[in-house]
Amino acid sequence: MRNQWTNSLSTALVLAVLGASAGAQAQTQRDTGKPKAGPKYFNLRYDEDFTYLDGGAGTYREDFWDGIKNIKLTDDWRLSIGGSAQYRWELETNRAFGVVDPTSDSFSLHRWFLHADFKYRNSFRVFVQSISAFDEERDLPRRGIDENKWDLHQFFFEIKPLGDDLPLTLRVGRQELEYGNQRLVSPFQWGNVRRRFDGVKLFAKGDTWDVAAWWVRPIPVQRKQRDRYDEDFNFYGLYTTYKGIENHGLDLYFLAIDD
Repeated sequence: MRNQWTNSLSTALVLAVLGASAGAQAQTQRDTGKPKAGPKYFNLRYDEDFTYLDGGAGTYREDFWDGIKNIKLTDDWRLSIGGSAQYRWELETNRAFGVVDPTSDSFSLHRWFLHADFKYRNSFRVFVQSISAFDEERDLPRRGIDENKWDLHQFFFEIKPLGDDLPLTLRVGRQELEYGNQRLVSPFQWGNVRRRFDGVKLFAKGDTWDVAAWWVRPIPVQRKQRDRYDEDFNFYGLYTTYKGIENHGLDLYFLAIDD
């Protein structure tokens, strides 16, 4: 009886502590009017923002990877490190309607990304990302989107030509693009090698409007040499998004290709 009573008391104390902790967190959210900031990992890794880590302890939700995000190199320079690993198994059956032998093929796809994001205050930035993508146990000829071993996937710099306090940003270099529901402009997440471009992009993000204009060239995979942009293919775009309607967005855009 005594052990049962002791166990019941211990359980009650644990539940009380958990309840008090949850209540304190809920009270903090009620006091601030919104939940604590925490990590958000995006399809476009360069869009991630970890400046909330500048806040004091208890002002944000802690994450296992906080130690390599928003690293203070100096008072003005910050560094964030990240990456991802993906494994996928595929089975293709009768892809060429019996014309190609074998008619079925099962294989594995591997993809590794590693990136570093250097920022100087709010005025200058360098983003670099490497890729190693490859397949295993494939019997049929590999597709052009399956393999790109140890190459430079993204490498660009950004500046704010009109000053730190204005949202206009100029980006130059190798970069991914993603707009709308990715029907027309997409990094092509489904492919083992994501799509990217070399070029220039000028953009601004505000409370009501987002505006972007670019001129870029696609980068096909070169298996026996470093990847390089296609000199004969030019892609131009002007993309605006109106965000003034709650839970909605209105996209207006002009896209052009010169091949």
